[in-house]
Amino acid sequence: MVISRSGFSTNALQHANTVGLGQIDLFSAADLRIWLSKQIQPKEVESEYNRIVRGAMRDLALLIAKHPETLANIEWRELEKVLRETFEGIGFDTRLTRPGKDGGFDLELSSTEGGQKRVYLVEVKH
Repeated sequence: MVISRSGFSTNALQHANTVGLGQIDLFSAADLRIWLSKQIQPKEVESEYNRIVRGAMRDLALLIAKHPETLANIEWRELEKVLRETFEGIGFDTRLTRPGKDGGFDLELSSTEGGQKRVYLVEVKH
């Protein structure tokens, strides 16, 4: 793959066309943006990222349960994510707030008890 902001000579374009796609691909900056947009959809990437991170946080929660001394090595934001997975594991629906602009709480937990929805706001301190 060759990328150029200034374009390609006629000979280069003819050679790339005769060799075939995959052998030599010539892209302008605009062509590259279009090609990249078709390769990975942002929602798919975000979903995969969340799946990986949430799985890692569940594993950390299990590690802390088995070895509480591990808690000393956990960063504050990781701890919030570990607690999110812990609360999910015991049946709460959870929402992790954005760092810094959380309105005074880090996790929003909700559950339905006796047909009534209950919401709990949690501030995490490490």
